[in-house]
Order: sequence, then C-alpha cells, then structure tokens
Amino acid sequence: MTEHLAGYGVLANSNASGQFSNCLFDSNQHAARLGLGARTVFRRCRFFRQAGEAILLGDRCKGDIVNCIFKDTRSIHLRVVGPGTTPKIEGNDFSTETPFTAILCEDRCAPQIMGNKLSFIQNSAIVVQEKAQPEIAKNTFDRCKSGVLISSESKGKMGGNSFTTMSEFAFKITGYDTKPVIDENSILGGKAVGILVHGYGAAPTVKYNSLDENVVGLRLQEGAEGEFTHNTFRRHDTAIHVDDCGGYFTGNNIYDSTEAGIKVLGSHAMPYFVRNTVQSGKKTGLWITGGQGRFTCNAISLNGTSGGLLEGAATQFVFVANEFHNNGGCGLAVTGGGTPQLYCNVFTENKRGGVEVSDKQTAPVLEGNYFKHNFRHGILFRSGAAGKMQTSVFTATQEGPAVVVDDEAEPSFEDLVLFNNGSGGLLVKPGGTCTALRCLFVRNVGEAACTVKGNETTITKLTGCVFVENSCSLLAAAATNTELTACAFLGQHSDGPAVTVTKDASPSFTHCLFALAKCGLASTGHARLKRSIFYDCNTGAELQDGGTSLFECEVLAGGTGVNITGGLPSLMGSLFASCTKSGITVSGGAPSISECGVLRCAKGLTLDGSAEGSVENNRIFWNQENILVNDNAATEIRNNLIYDAVSIGVHVRNGAPKLMNNVIFDNLYAGVAVDGATGGKLEGNDIYFPRDDGALVVKDKGDTKKVFSTASNTLRNGISPPGCAQYKTLAERQQQYKAVENEKEKSYANYVDLRKLIDETTAFTLLRVTEMASRSVASSHKVQWLLKDGKDDDADGSPLSPTNGGKEAVDHHLEPFASRWDKLSVRVERGGPAGEGAGESTAATSGRLLPFLPAGEPPSRGVVHQLPPGHHRHRRVGERTAPDQQKYHSV
Repeated sequence: MTEHLAGYGVLANSNASGQFSNCLFDSNQHAARLGLGARTVFRRCRFFRQAGEAILLGDRCKGDIVNCIFKDTRSIHLRVVGPGTTPKIEGNDFSTETPFTAILCEDRCAPQIMGNKLSFIQNSAIVVQEKAQPEIAKNTFDRCKSGVLISSESKGKMGGNSFTTMSEFAFKITGYDTKPVIDENSILGGKAVGILVHGYGAAPTVKYNSLDENVVGLRLQEGAEGEFTHNTFRRHDTAIHVDDCGGYFTGNNIYDSTEAGIKVLGSHAMPYFVRNTVQSGKKTGLWITGGQGRFTCNAISLNGTSGGLLEGAATQFVFVANEFHNNGGCGLAVTGGGTPQLYCNVFTENKRGGVEVSDKQTAPVLEGNYFKHNFRHGILFRSGAAGKMQTSVFTATQEGPAVVVDDEAEPSFEDLVLFNNGSGGLLVKPGGTCTALRCLFVRNVGEAACTVKGNETTITKLTGCVFVENSCSLLAAAATNTELTACAFLGQHSDGPAVTVTKDASPSFTHCLFALAKCGLASTGHARLKRSIFYDCNTGAELQDGGTSLFECEVLAGGTGVNITGGLPSLMGSLFASCTKSGITVSGGAPSISECGVLRCAKGLTLDGSAEGSVENNRIFWNQENILVNDNAATEIRNNLIYDAVSIGVHVRNGAPKLMNNVIFDNLYAGVAVDGATGGKLEGNDIYFPRDDGALVVKDKGDTKKVFSTASNTLRNGISPPGCAQYKTLAERQQQYKAVENEKEKSYANYVDLRKLIDETTAFTLLRVTEMASRSVASSHKVQWLLKDGKDDDADGSPLSPTNGGKEAVDHHLEPFASRWDKLSVRVERGGPAGEGAGESTAATSGRLLPFLPAGEPPSRGVVHQLPPGHHRHRRVGERTAPDQQKYHSV
C-alpha cells in the first residue's frame, strides 16, 4: 500500500518488469509511472483519491493494467502517451463523479483498452488525440457526460462497446484527417447525440453499430465526411443529421424516428445515401433543406406525415431507384424552390399521394419513375410549381387522378404512361398550365383520363398523346386555352364519349385521330377541330350546343358521322364517308355546313326536328339518299353538287327546307322527291335525270304542292351535265358503276391498313404497359429491376447516374411506343398508307381526292368543283355495309 506520497508510488523504467497485485494506492500525488519500455503489470489493484494522474504510461511501455479499480481521482485516471506505447488496459472499473477524463491517449500511442467499465464520469470517459491509434473494445460506458472523444489525426478501432445514457455523445470525431473505425457498438438512451462527427477532414468509418433512443443518432457538422454502413437506428428524434457535410451512407436501417429519419441541412451538403431503410417514423422519413447529394436504392416506408420532405431553393439532390412505400402522407414533398432530380424511383401505396411539388421556382426533374396504388394522386403540382417529368408510369391511383396540376403550376410532361387509374389520369385545375408530349393514357376510369377544368389563365397543350380504352379520354370544362395536336383517341369508351367538351370550353384539336369509340367527341362548348380524323365510331361527333367547328376533317367508316342537336356549329372543308347511318345528321340548332364532301353513307345529310342553318357549296354523292329532310327542318341548302345517289338525290318528307341553286344529277331513282312539306322552296336548281319523269317528283299529299314552292328550276333529260362524264347511256353508266366498285375494293384496302395499324398500336401499347406494371409489382420492394444489370455501380465503382446506367434502364423499359406512334401519327397527318406498298398506293391516287372519284368534273352555277385544299392528303375511304336498295317509284 502507498498512501499520501508526494511523488509516484511506483516508478518503473528501462524495460522493468514485475507485477503488482491486490495493492492499494490511496491519496498519492501519482500512483505509478511506467516508461522506457517497462512491462510492469498491475492486477486487481485499487487506486483511490489520487491528486494527479493515477498512472502515466509512456516511452514505449508495454505494461498491463488489469482488473483494477479507479475511483475519485482528481485528475486523469490513466494517461497513455508516446509512439510505441502499447499497454493493455483491461477489465478495470472507472467510477467517479469528478470532472476529469478516465483515460487519455495521445501522441501516437496505441494501447488496447478492453472490457473496462466507465461510469458517472463528468467529462469524456476516453480522449484520443494527437495521432493516437488505440483499440477500444468491449467496454461499458454508463451515465457519463460523454463517451469517447477522438481528434487531431487520430485513428484506431473502437468496437463492441456499450454506451448507456450519455449526456452529450457516445463518440465524437473531430479534426482534420481523424479517421477511426467505429464498429459494432451499442449506444442507448443518449440525451443528445450518439455519434458526432465534427469539422472538415473528420472522416470515420462507422459500421454495424446499434443506436437506440438517443435524441440524434448520428450527426455530421461543418464539412465532416466519412463512411457509415450497416448501422441500425431506433427511436430517435432524428436518426441521421447531416449539416453542410458529405459522407457515404449505405445499408443503414432506421426505425421509429419521431422527427425525421434522415435530416440534411445546408447548401453545401453533399452526402450519398445508398440502400438504406427508413421506416415507421412518426413524421417524415427524409427532411432535406439544401445540398446536392444523392439517394440511391433506399427504401422509405410507413412514415407518418411523408416519406420525404425537400424544401429550400438550394435543394438539388438526385434520387435514383428509391422506393417510397405506404407513407402516411405523400411519398415525397418538394417545396420552397428546390430543383431535385428523380430518376427511376418507385412510389407505392402512399396515403396522400406519390409526389407533391409546390411553390414558385420549385422545378424538379422526374424521369423513369413508377407510381402505383397511391391514394389521392400519383403526383401533384401546385402553388406555381414547375418541373419536367419524363418516361414515368402511373397506375392504379385509387381516390384521385394520377397527375394533378393546380393553382398556377406549370409542369411539362413527356412520354408518361397513365394506366388503369381509378379516378382519371391527368387533371388540370383552374389556373394550372401544363404541356404533355407523347403521353399514353390507357384504361383509366373515373371522370376522364385527362380532365381540363380551366379558366382564362389555364393553358394546356397536349401533343402526340395516345388515349386507349378509357371510360372517357378527355373532358374539357371551361377550358379556353387547351390545344391538342396529333393526339389519338382509340378504343371503346364504355361510359361515354372519347372526348367531352362542356359549355364555355373552347379546346382546339389539330391532326387528331378519334377511332373505335361509341362517340368520338361530344360538345356543348366551342371545340375547334382542324384536319382531324374520326374513324369507325358509332357517332363521330355529337354537337349538342355551343359553336364547335370542324375544318378539313375526315369522318370515316362509322355509324353517324356528325350528329348536331343544337348550337351554332360549323363544318367546313371536311369529308364524311362510309357511314352506315348518316354522314351528317342535324336535328336542332343552326349549323353552317360548307365546302364539305359527303359520300358512301346510308344517308348523306339528314335534317330532322328543328334543324336550321345553311348547307352551302358541298359535294354530296354516292349515298343511298344524298339528302333526307324530316320533321320541321328549315335548313337552307344552296349551291351544292348532289349526285350519284343509289336512290334519291334530295328526299323531302316534311319540314320547310330551302333548296336553291344546286346541281342535282346522276341519282338513280329520283333527283328530288317531295313526300310532304310544311313550307320551304325549291328554286334555281339544275336537276338532271335520264327519263322524262323522276328529275322532280312531288307527291300530292295534303298541302304539299301549295306550301312547297318549285319555281325557276331547270329540269334536264340527261344523266349528268354536259362534259361531266364520258358515259351518256344508262348501260354505259352501269359499266362505270362497275368500274367504281373495283376502285372501292382498292380503297377498302387502305382502310384495312389503317385499321390494322390502329389495332396493332393499341394491342402493343396495352401489352407493354401491362408488362411494365407486372414487373414493377413483382420488384417494387427490390427496385433493382430499374437498374442496369441489377447494379447501382459501374465496373469502376462510380455511382449510378442517368448517364451511366439510369437513363438507359429507363429507355429499355419505356421506349416501345415511339416508333409505332410515329407511324400512326404520320398516317393521321399525311393520310398515306404505311408499310410495304405505300408508294404504290399513293402513286395510284396522286392528285385526286379519293381513289374512286370520276376523273371528270361537272360544271355548275358557281358551286365548288372540288373539295377544299388539304383533302388530297387523306386517301383512306373504307367499305360500309350498304343498306337495302329500295326503288323509289315516281308518281
């Protein structure tokens, strides 16, 4: 026993050896000093109330301090100093409430500190500084102010330690080139930070640690870096906090955070997070307010308010192949002016939605992302937000549209796929502005696949978009600045028309295709259609009110081409062909129909009900009946060519039409037949017929002859006007009809080609979308399918980016639509057949409106001799099932 000594109780130098066992050192200035290679061993000794360091180990000593007790020392318990100093400090008990460090390691020493118990120390229990390299393993730290402080270029390995209820930190790493390895430690119940990395150049390796119930699990400050792998964080306020720092974080698991799983602050932050899990947080999984780092292949799920929150103008993070799953709010919220980039991420089953983008100057780039089973929406843009979104898939959104543009937002979309969403695909609300290029809307139900609810500030432009088998493809409600160019609406629309235009809406459609629908377009507003095609629809367009216009359009191979029931629509320069019911039906309103061609229909033009308006400068020919007037129609029919009807040129059953200055010829059973009328007149017309009776037939029925004026018409005994055709006799005309039927067969082949291309495009689109959805469902918890060869790194170890694997992977899965849609859009715009034989088909019809038009052109009184410019581009006219031909017997 040594007691009350003014110097050292034991002084060992010059390779001295020996052992002190069961000794008591009490109230000395210093208990012992070992140096100059000493190998002295202290075992089961007790060191109490030393005034200075209890033991100083230096000068390459290699002694052991084993199973000793240190208590109430008024300075450092153990001080280890100097290169080559490698003592073994094992199984000791350091318990004191004095404000001093238990063990100080400095000046390149390398002790082994193992299995010790350090309790109630009111400073850092162990301090490592000045390039020291200790091994600190399997120690127990309990209720100390702080655990291990490592600084000043120190290294070393710290593994298997247990920390409980630290007041400040378990580990603090600070200073340039300070790079310890912190491995497999347990840190529980800290009142501040579990591991703190501070300052530029501090770069520890932190791996396989378990951190529970600290305020902050891991915090990086002021330029610190490091590698943090396979750690587990549970029940922190914030698990990982990065403040203006870098760092590489991979394989970490974060659970049950109350504020944020990962928090990144500062405009200079550049951390890189790979394959981490952030789960079951009370609030948000990620909270990022600045920086330019990267998140790759992370899984963020089951967090309370959101999977992630990105806010602040300096937020420029890149997200690649992450999964945001089943978060209580949205998967990811972007706000405050940030410009992050999101590539190949998966958003599934988030309660509010997949992504929310808000505030002016917020402009994320989103490419190759996948959204499935989100509840309110897939992505929402609002409050002036912008951004660009490409090659992404939205499917099975449950309670709202897949994509929502609201409140002055201005996003742009390219190559999106919106598939099987329960409440529509795209919704543009009043004040929103968006452009969509080559987007694909497939089998969406709800109000419409695309809904535009606009006002005078709403601008929506859709170009090259394809709509397939939606309940309703497009709903334009009060949308004044909506433009659709080269869009296609394909497939049977079970719940209504392909496109619905409501009152006060005035969208424009240019070079669009409406095909295979019950109704191509229904309008009570002011839609403007230019050079568009309606193909094989039960009703091409239903115009119920407003002032919809069709300019140089084609309505082909359907039931009724256009059905007008009200309003002031305008049909100009358009073609109506091969409709099994009627090319144009007017039962109300006052349309203007001019410079159109109506042919090959059961009824060319049907006027019913209270139809008014004008029919002027049109060609109506090759229909069973060219014009049929019923009920109370009072339409003005002026300056038209009406010829080659299978039965009657103009058939008036009732009403008060005005037929003036028309040329009517080559109709098989009668030029004009009047069964009954309530008024009207037939004046100034040239009517040709090859017999004395039949040019004009007026039945003596009621007051028909009294109320229907037939003055000033020219009735001619002939098949057609002089110079119109080379065939003059009926037999020769029948021979011409036979030749026309042969031309019809050629024309039908063009229709078959277009129909086949539409069917192939539809089927191919549905197949690839279904494949993508199935693949994503099967792999949404792995996300590796989105990465090239299932890896997130190149051969050289560089991280995945859109230029070295990410975008190529996206293109591989989303490219199939471009080539086929390009072919189809060319057909819609140019009107030529695609594929083999295209050149032959177009050459055969060069310079003519349709393959079966007669070469000769009839003279008339100023009527149109040919259809308007532009129709030479549309050469596909299909076959129809001709109605039974019923011979009209003249009276």
